[in-house]
Amino acid sequence: MATGVGEFSITEEHMNTYTEPPVLDLYSGVPQHEVFPRLGEIFPTSTLHPSTQSHEFARGAPVTLPECYAFEGEHRHSEVFLKDTDTAALMVLKDGLVRFERYALTGGPDVCWIS
Repeated sequence: MATGVGEFSITEEHMNTYTEPPVLDLYSGVPQHEVFPRLGEIFPTSTLHPSTQSHEFARGAPVTLPECYAFEGEHRHSEVFLKDTDTAALMVLKDGLVRFERYALTGGPDVCWIS
C-alpha cells in the first residue's frame, strides 16, 4: 500500500525503515551548507527524472561581480554578503545568457540540489 499526495508516495517499505530525521533548525544561524547536499540521505526522497527537452542556457560575455553594492542607503561588500549568507551557488543571467557563475562551500555544477 502506498500513501502520498500527487505523484509522490511513501511505500510501506519506506514506512517500516523510516527513522526520525535529525532536527534541522534552518534559521538558527548555524551553517547549513553541509546539510543541504545530504538531504536525500536524511529524508525519504523521490527521484524526478530530467525532462527529455531540457534547456541549457547559452553563455554570454563574462562579467564580474561589483566589489560593493548599495542597500538601504549603505555600501556593502559583495564578498562579505556571500560569505555571511553561506551562498553556495550564484548564477547571473542577463538577456537569457549566463554571464556569471560561482560555486562555494559544498556547491558545484554537478551537485544534486534538493528543492
